[in-house]
Amino acid sequence: MKIRVLLAPSIARLPARRVFVPLPDPHCPRPVLASKNLLPQKRALISVLHTSKSPIHSTQTVMSSAAASSAGKTYHGTCHCKAIQFTVVLPEALSPEGPGKVTRCNCSICTRNGYFLVYPTREAVKFLDNSDAKMKQYFMGLKNKAHRFCPECSSSVLIDFQNSDVERQRPYLAAAMFTDFDLETADLKLVDGKNRLQPAYDA
Repeated sequence: MKIRVLLAPSIARLPARRVFVPLPDPHCPRPVLASKNLLPQKRALISVLHTSKSPIHSTQTVMSSAAASSAGKTYHGTCHCKAIQFTVVLPEALSPEGPGKVTRCNCSICTRNGYFLVYPTREAVKFLDNSDAKMKQYFMGLKNKAHRFCPECSSSVLIDFQNSDVERQRPYLAAAMFTDFDLETADLKLVDGKNRLQPAYDA
């Protein structure tokens, strides 16, 4: 097989010089300066066609993914009789696929109610079908924290700190109410509320 090389006359008479040769690399947006030594002895016109397309990322998609990641994951919860229903958005680390941060307190009320608590912002909790208005509440000690529960099945749903001097924007939500989270996968954080919370409650 014979290969015929056609030289461009005007280009063939040009002196040797460097030329820009774009490389077929989507991560290299600039053409790379080719070395003089890479040119053929008979200076032919070099034409490199770059037909591959660089990956195009949608800014909107990337921002939406980042926003979803930072927002966390939506969990669903109910009391035992399902009269109280809610959704809550919490960090993805709480998902069953990975370790979660759940607090277990040893104070008297948390022990008796069997609380396993998580701390969403108030805006992250959404009660369904007017569930929030259905709950009853119990006060103890300084009487500034409402322990809210279902009036039908008595499930303890949350501790409301709205009238407290701390954590007003973070209700303590009972993770045992979640229908799509397994407490056995949780990374428990033990809190010594029995000795830290003063004054101690004495009924």
